[in-house]
Amino acid sequence: CDEFKCFQSLQQERYGNAIIQLCQKFKNNNYQKVINEIIMGDIINVGNIDGNTGQIIIGKNITISNSYNGRKEISEKIEELIKLLRDENIDTDQQQTLITNFDKIKEEIRDEQHPDKSKIFKWLTNTKKVLENLVLVNHTREAIHWVYEQFHFLTQA
Repeated sequence: CDEFKCFQSLQQERYGNAIIQLCQKFKNNNYQKVINEIIMGDIINVGNIDGNTGQIIIGKNITISNSYNGRKEISEKIEELIKLLRDENIDTDQQQTLITNFDKIKEEIRDEQHPDKSKIFKWLTNTKKVLENLVLVNHTREAIHWVYEQFHFLTQA
């Protein structure tokens, strides 16, 4: 904005400082990380809407258990879900998309000491897109609901 002499004008707008702070994030920080945060659903701090100082939440946030047993349980449930999906009578491409994304989630929470929330959010979103157009048997639907609930993904979407 400095180059176009709009900085002061923008600063006087209601959300001007928040917009400027966001622009500074892109300019001064690793912009790819900021883009991933926005697209993948992490939270970034850019300023408060009311006072233009504080936090604006962009995107969505999921919850991942910090305990070994909690992550092990969800990993095992996802493995059971994958088995249920293999038995479903659905299009092969859709079935493979679901299995692949749930498998990636399972591996991320099982193998990584600090699972990447943005990756898990992306994979959950991919499964949700496929699932929106499918009719599944009740126990498969319940298993999916359980997995989404464990990540607090249902409240996000």
